[in-house]
Amino acid sequence: MNNSTASSTNSPLISPTSSMASFPSLEFENETQWTYINSLKECLYAQLGTTKSIMTLSKANQAKLWSSIKECNSSDYEKMNQQLMEGYSIKSYPIKILCNTKIKRNQAALVQFLCPGKDQLTNKTLKDFLLEQFLQPTNLMLQQMLLSNNVSDVEKWLNTFECTVIIQGIQPPLDTPMLYLAENFPHPDHCLYVSLLIQDQ
Repeated sequence: MNNSTASSTNSPLISPTSSMASFPSLEFENETQWTYINSLKECLYAQLGTTKSIMTLSKANQAKLWSSIKECNSSDYEKMNQQLMEGYSIKSYPIKILCNTKIKRNQAALVQFLCPGKDQLTNKTLKDFLLEQFLQPTNLMLQQMLLSNNVSDVEKWLNTFECTVIIQGIQPPLDTPMLYLAENFPHPDHCLYVSLLIQDQ
């Protein structure tokens, strides 16, 4: 789900696509909605420094927000998103880097949660950002990712077909400005998901 233009407010508005989501059961939909709301709370806290806007959102408006995503109603989604962001300024951009490498059998993909500020993304490309994060020893999941794939030269690894970077279902050029991606390509939970698809060794 993405939109090529940013919001006129401080927040990017990411519009759902044009096809309606369907669920096998009401229970499954409720679990999906619960997961979404919790992820939104996490990302809003990282983004704004508070969860007040979602915690004080009425149940009716929470339901309207969810329906706008489920039914791909971009107009309602943008209105609800503006309400969540009204009166706040962005402090950081929630970003999750995911890797399909499995360290142990049946283990979920590795995820590194990052919250860089605007100054940390300005004048940096996607490649610059990834290299910087991989070289941070405190990013334990990324270090584990490199170790599990026997990567010694991160830049070479990113430049070859051994690693494919996917954002919103597309493969953006590595020289794409990182701030542009953070502002225009997050999911409806306000998080930018960067997926690293590792080729089998």
